[in-house]
Amino acid sequence: MGNTITSNIGQAHAVIAYNGNHADAGAVNSTIGEAGESAQVADNGFTRKGYTFACWDTKPDGSGTVYKPGEEVAYPAEGRILTLYAQWRPITYKVRFDGNGAASGTMADLTVAYDAKAALPANRYAKSGETFAGWNTKADGTGAAYRNKGEATNLASSQDDVVVLYAQWEDAMTAMPETGGTVNDHHMLKTIGGGACLFGLILIPFARRRMRRSR
Repeated sequence: MGNTITSNIGQAHAVIAYNGNHADAGAVNSTIGEAGESAQVADNGFTRKGYTFACWDTKPDGSGTVYKPGEEVAYPAEGRILTLYAQWRPITYKVRFDGNGAASGTMADLTVAYDAKAALPANRYAKSGETFAGWNTKADGTGAAYRNKGEATNLASSQDDVVVLYAQWEDAMTAMPETGGTVNDHHMLKTIGGGACLFGLILIPFARRRMRRSR
């Protein structure tokens, strides 16, 4: 985003313009002056989600001449436009881990930069009779879910925000870690019981043979 010069600046005039350089909103007025004169660099009026303004630069990629707001900058040659591009710095925020009823364990906060992938550390919390099932932005599990040692991006967009991820738990007796599913206790008992009956039926012919031999 940047200002567009619509007026005829004339051959005896020069312009300093400002470009938001990936900004989401905002504007900064251009200034018109005489070649050879100078002007004060304007304050930033652009905004970009997840970023803070750092400075102005004569190149979009920051490889040109750097200017801070309030510094003097010379107007370009007559009839020319000098464009200053906003330079942005990603904000950093913290990810905090909550055991959500865990009986033991501690985990340090994780500092993450905006637009960077955050590799979540392995869970270190433990809860008696429960198996860790992942993280969630809501304690009751109704928010965004993240698996153990998974990745998260852009959980916050303001500097020094704190985002809490809550441990989620499931009954250790019904958890199936290899598939992530659960087993119905009643179904399991029926299966085990059916298997026992089948095993018993298999043994009956052997029992009859032994009885005949004993006679």
